[in-house]
Amino acid sequence: MFVYTTIAYHVFRHVIPGNPDCHRDEHQINKKIKVIKMLMTIVLLFAICWLPIHVFSLLVWFYPKFLKVKTRFGYVLYVISYFSCHFISMAHSTVNPICYCFMSENFRMNLRALLSRCYLKLKVCRSIDEGVYTETQGQTLSSGNNTRIYRINKFNQHYKDNCIEQHIETEI
Repeated sequence: MFVYTTIAYHVFRHVIPGNPDCHRDEHQINKKIKVIKMLMTIVLLFAICWLPIHVFSLLVWFYPKFLKVKTRFGYVLYVISYFSCHFISMAHSTVNPICYCFMSENFRMNLRALLSRCYLKLKVCRSIDEGVYTETQGQTLSSGNNTRIYRINKFNQHYKDNCIEQHIETEI
């Protein structure tokens, strides 16, 4: 908590060098407010996700009779509550990227770029597996870089030759 407070303090107190400009300064204040809101949301989500497992652990530690259940229903309730608390704490890993996606334009932009690169690689790998060997797919990956197109086509030819050799060997 102290670390996040220090980060928020430094973000808000940072002054942009140069001559004052009303439009620029207003834009920077709005960006700082967005960053601090996102920081507060991340801290709040962290507390919400991890609080149940810590409360559960404190109950077990300071109230040992909590572990000694006498009925099957009590045991099932204990197990379900433990795994529910544990699941919520582990769900924090998936909550953070979702929060960043909703609150940060930079995160969304970089995520789109990453997913589009992965999609192109998957598309080329699928086309290699299906036996489609076209130069245009190499061009979509390389954006006009001829050496990369040559390497992709050379790999495609090598892959095709090896597949044919393996097919011939299995028939013999």
